[in-house]
Amino acid sequence: MRKITIKERERDVIRELRNRKNTIKKTLKFKVVKKEIKSYKNHNNMIDAYIKKGLVLNKRNKKNDIEIFLPESMDLNRNYHNTVVTLNAIRECTKLFEDFKNRKIPKSAYKLRHIRFENLKKISTSAALVLTAEISKWNSIIRARSRT
Repeated sequence: MRKITIKERERDVIRELRNRKNTIKKTLKFKVVKKEIKSYKNHNNMIDAYIKKGLVLNKRNKKNDIEIFLPESMDLNRNYHNTVVTLNAIRECTKLFEDFKNRKIPKSAYKLRHIRFENLKKISTSAALVLTAEISKWNSIIRARSRT
């Protein structure tokens, strides 16, 4: 077996590195696209399930912007079901913005734009605390997205 020269060695190394980079890019692009499709479709399915459970929302336009209407009474003791469905829907919408942190959100994904307090007449302290936490989290993510 003959000994290879330094030039041949460098050429082989560069060729192998180039091939490695191409395969990594191809596999990463494929996995990211699949994950995006699954994540926003799962998100839309969850929101649709919450609508069937009693969530009141309004789809505002073709961009799938939604506004959530809070129930009349939010109480974790007496009106647990409606309260938790509403809070989970807000949490799910916040999670969508986290999943697509530095990327464009697909047009067909439901995006939370407004939370309507008009129907809300009574709220317990515990529900108010959880609602405030969710809204604060949503606001901070929206603000971070608009800065980048």
